[in-house]
Amino acid sequence: MPVMDGFALVERLGADETTAVVPELLLSARAGEEARVEGLIGGADDYLVKPFGVRELVARVEAAIRLSRARRVATLRQREATTARAYAKRLEVEIVERQRVEDALRESRGKAASGGADGVALAPARGCR
Repeated sequence: MPVMDGFALVERLGADETTAVVPELLLSARAGEEARVEGLIGGADDYLVKPFGVRELVARVEAAIRLSRARRVATLRQREATTARAYAKRLEVEIVERQRVEDALRESRGKAASGGADGVALAPARGCR
């Protein structure tokens, strides 16, 4: 490649959030273990050494796409679970607050019905029974 090698391209694509989700397969003439490891550590999803067969390439591309989709689904489910936990926590807080208010209201009504704790007696208004 004239401007950058495949390793640099994989690094650049992985750093950009718009392309980071795209599976990356390195196709290279560098056959050694060191080159494969460098590519995989650098972010490539797979590494094929030239020459390679078309069937193998297609199989690896399809596998990379399946894995990418599975990662995306897992990420969405994790976000949904996080959102659900946050919502449940907010509901718990709201329930506790409502229970506190209801308890205070019951206590206030009880005091009012018994003449009040501050010595004020409540009586029905004239004409009301």
